[in-house]
Amino acid sequence: MKGVQCSSPGSGNLSSTSISIYVNGGSAQTLNLANTQVLLDSASNYYISFIPMNVRFTSSIRVQQAGPQSGAFVSCTVSWGLD
Repeated sequence: MKGVQCSSPGSGNLSSTSISIYVNGGSAQTLNLANTQVLLDSASNYYISFIPMNVRFTSSIRVQQAGPQSGAFVSCTVSWGLD
């Protein structure tokens, strides 16, 4: 996994979102988006800058988004690459 980026129509939605990454069936490594810089694009959508990572796995990887509160919308995209 090379990185993650999230967007939302509301900035508060991003700060209450987290991303959990499970590598090879192990326990979660969690990114809390509350401490990220929230930016605004020309279409008035809020987003976080691309968070670069280099998570490698041998048998499995699972990426799970949690939050925000019910009824709010956050879209996250994960990028992948082959070494």
